[in-house]
Amino acid sequence: MTQLMTILDDIIATKKQYVTYLKTSDYLNSLQEHSFQAISFKQALTASSLSLIAEVKKASPSKGLINKNFDPVPLANTYDRVGAAALSVLTDEIYFQGHNDYLMAIKKDVERPILRKDFMIDPIQIKESSLIGADAVLLIAAILSNNQAQELIDCSREYGLDVLCEVHDSDDLVKVSSLKGVDIIGINNRNLKTFDVDMSTSLLLKKQIDEQFDSVICVAESGYDDVDQLDCLRESGFSAVLIGEGLVKNQFMIEYFNNET
Repeated sequence: MTQLMTILDDIIATKKQYVTYLKTSDYLNSLQEHSFQAISFKQALTASSLSLIAEVKKASPSKGLINKNFDPVPLANTYDRVGAAALSVLTDEIYFQGHNDYLMAIKKDVERPILRKDFMIDPIQIKESSLIGADAVLLIAAILSNNQAQELIDCSREYGLDVLCEVHDSDDLVKVSSLKGVDIIGINNRNLKTFDVDMSTSLLLKKQIDEQFDSVICVAESGYDDVDQLDCLRESGFSAVLIGEGLVKNQFMIEYFNNET
């Protein structure tokens, strides 16, 4: 087992501990005082030929600190001004240096739908997501059984949250195709077991999705840092692309979407 595979295992183990914390502490009760207006994440992704989901991300296990001057609310406002259709906010504290407070602060200040990006394994995290102001949640097919995934999808609907089901390979896609209520599929070019990125993944799986689903929103994820890649995604029928590090390090990527607005 490689070190990075161990990191993924550690993340899931940590989430199990966090779920126990949510179930035994008063943390969720403390969130009841907040009230947030829901915004449709799904609808936002169909507003243009290629919508931008801009990721508010401070760090990652593979790259370490990405944004040395990280300040979530000003960053989210910048992405809003340049035409992001939606925002993705990391809330994992240990491995990505994220925080629920970042999402809540952005929700109060920016009128864009927010995808909570974390490792969801239990329905109580869906409740938590709703309470902190998320409009959508990420479900990673590779870390969930079919029954777990369906339970989390159903729970998300009960709380009025959209769901982005993430796949990386054909096995993930088989799992997702067996689920009910899937209307947004994200294709992650990054292998979460090795953290390697293969940019051909999104295009290969997009063809399989077109064959297996009548109507679904497709989102490309990870590794995009060139406008030619974005043109290719648009031509291939993707509805949206999720970009984090590429926006931080490449100003011309922001200008690409700014010119679309």
